[in-house]
Amino acid sequence: MPKRGGRLPARLGVVLGAVVGLALTVPFALAFQEAYGSVGTAGVLPGGVSPWLFEHGLLGDDSEAIYDRYGMAYLVAVGLVTASLFALSRPMRSRRVVLVGLVVLCLGIFADYAVPNDVVGGVGFVLEGIGMLVVAVGVGVVVRESAGALVGAGAALGTLGCMVAGGALMGHIPSGPGLTILAGALAFALRVDVGSDGADGVDTPAADA
Repeated sequence: MPKRGGRLPARLGVVLGAVVGLALTVPFALAFQEAYGSVGTAGVLPGGVSPWLFEHGLLGDDSEAIYDRYGMAYLVAVGLVTASLFALSRPMRSRRVVLVGLVVLCLGIFADYAVPNDVVGGVGFVLEGIGMLVVAVGVGVVVRESAGALVGAGAALGTLGCMVAGGALMGHIPSGPGLTILAGALAFALRVDVGSDGADGVDTPAADA
């Protein structure tokens, strides 16, 4: 069983990673526009944001290199969330699907931004999509254990719908759909009870019964 001293750092890791990832969302999406000439396709981002980012050194002339750096920074944030959730959710068998999805998502981001010269082609993008889909299914599995199959299916579809909406809002993947994942991880970390030595703080009601 995870002890109090182990769960608190894990919760802080999720919070830190989620906050950093959320903060990177807008500049990451705008860096994509600058790198690949997709101006005008970034959802509802205000037009004045990009010049402000240039002025403060968050965007620059070497647009593709900067975009890849944002991708790596985003990978670090999502990776920290994933690793911390493994520790925070260790007793939770029902959350394994979510964790598997996050690992696949991290692999996709790594392939997309860390592998030079696009050696793996679109594999990274495909893995990102699969990872997000698995996360949505995992949310449904978790909810199903406490609220039944119908509500679980609704939770999975709702999560997937929020990811699609985030992608449309930001005009970019993975940062748009990642809004749902990071916000969900942040909410979970903030509500976990780290004051007890047992698994009560992270177990579902069905598992506690």
